[in-house]
Amino acid sequence: MAFVDAAQPAPDADVDAIAGASRRAITLAATANAQLALTSIGTTDDSGSSDVNAHLRDERARWLAQTRAARGIAGVEPDVAAGANAADIHQRGAHLRATLRTPAQ
Repeated sequence: MAFVDAAQPAPDADVDAIAGASRRAITLAATANAQLALTSIGTTDDSGSSDVNAHLRDERARWLAQTRAARGIAGVEPDVAAGANAADIHQRGAHLRATLRTPAQ
């Protein structure tokens, strides 16, 4: 999901469609007897200082987690450290990382 500034998603960001896709993925994982963990990660371009960009990545990750919760998708955790590792993406945005966990055999 792209951002136009600090914590303002781009006008074409369809947060409801993303929420629907998240719900479907969680349901499919449960059908397969697995658990899907969703983590929100914020990214920045390289136009700001490292402190400013770290703050923006955190803010965007938290925004994405909160919008998921507001649409009934609980348990999305923001991962601030992952945003720092994703800093080379050079985009103003946020995305979800999905981790599929299957039961031990």
